Amino acid sequence: KSETERVICTKREVYRLTVIVMSLSVEEAHSIYDELVTRNMEQFNSGNVEVMAAMYEPQGVLVDKKNNKCSFGRDEIKIALEPYTKLGKMDFQTPKREVIPLRDDSFFVRIDYRTTVIDSGLVLTGTIEQIFTKTNGEWLISYETYLEK
Repeated sequence: KSETERVICTKREVYRLTVIVMSLSVEEAHSIYDELVTRNMEQFNSGNVEVMAAMYEPQGVLVDKKNNKCSFGRDEIKIALEPYTKLGKMDFQTPKREVIPLRDDSFFVRIDYRTTVIDSGLVLTGTIEQIFTKTNGEWLISYETYLEK
């Protein structure tokens, strides 16, 4: 086969594989995400950085776009999340969000958020992009970027 024929053939195989693998619907992804937001906010509001880091895969990635910092793995993610434990409990709102299924075991989320620190009234706003992956039966964040405004 010529190089062009191989590329066309490969594209067909990739497309066919994508159709077979993608079984998570948009509605299912939204429903899963709603449950995860509730769970993750409970973990975040615990004030325990160990519990907070458990939201991420062991080799997860957290990118702080505002400060150009990247954390790899739960140990580094704990360090990145530590300052938030000092703020106190938060009310997390997502006035705008997009949830896109990637496969049956992963989905992408892009949200605009508005978080209010309950005790102080401090309001944090920004954008978060996340990839959630089902690992050993549990939905965890494998990749997250955030830009706090």
